[in-house]
Amino acid sequence: MPVHAQDDDATAANDSVAGDDQAWIGGLSLRTGLVLLVMAALLPMLGFAGWTVFRMAETQSAAIERSGQDLARTLAVAVDRELMAMETALQVLTTSPHLERGDLAAFHRQATEVLQHKGARREGVHIVLSNAQGQQLINTRRPFGEPLPRAAVTGLVRRTADSGQTQISEIFMGSVAQRPLVAVALPITRNGPSERVLAMSIPTEMFIEVLRQQGLPDGWVAALWDRQGVVITRTASQETFTGTPVSAEVFRRTASASSGSFGIVARDGTPLFNAFARSEMSGWTVAVGVPQ
Repeated sequence: MPVHAQDDDATAANDSVAGDDQAWIGGLSLRTGLVLLVMAALLPMLGFAGWTVFRMAETQSAAIERSGQDLARTLAVAVDRELMAMETALQVLTTSPHLERGDLAAFHRQATEVLQHKGARREGVHIVLSNAQGQQLINTRRPFGEPLPRAAVTGLVRRTADSGQTQISEIFMGSVAQRPLVAVALPITRNGPSERVLAMSIPTEMFIEVLRQQGLPDGWVAALWDRQGVVITRTASQETFTGTPVSAEVFRRTASASSGSFGIVARDGTPLFNAFARSEMSGWTVAVGVPQ
């Protein structure tokens, strides 16, 4: 057989071997067909796995949302409980016989004892007696007889005297304490219009412990702000945020409802899920932020 004929036969054989995995079936190569077959088998499983992951994330998100809303309501109740305890202490003092007799020195001693009762005194908490025009008459932060300024919240004093009912302040700067405070004020009524108002002023940082005692999960942040949307306290970066207004968007979302939830981007750029609830006694808002 001629040499070139043998070469042609070998080339043909090699072409046949090399072309085995490139065979065309129905317009598709064998390799492509196998890939499509495997994908067809895997896609349902991948789709189910993706759906499962999505449902798990959705379920977890819903659980976090419920937990956030429950915690916000719990915090609002805790704030109310703290304010009610202060109101009760003031109610006892309004019946003092020292007030009836006009013995303000004795009443100053009694008010100081109330704050110290059973070791319950908290740093910075003080009791103030003012007349209906807002002039302080006694202040347990100062010795009796020392000159005192007008109350920093004369509007609160006047509102309490006029209404004859307990009033809760917004956050304010104390004229004697010179620190951010909130106050619970009660009228002193003696068979006629209230001529005097008794108030308990509380440093805003005291409410940090009220919020923390409810067991915030790691990474969650609780904040408390007044009816004007000014932050009273916050469990993180308290010194930075106290006395500053919440964003217009947050205030808009929380001002018209007693509770709810929404997503928001925090001032530092962190995406948050926010749940909030309103304090029934004060009208303040408690919010719980969960980093997403």
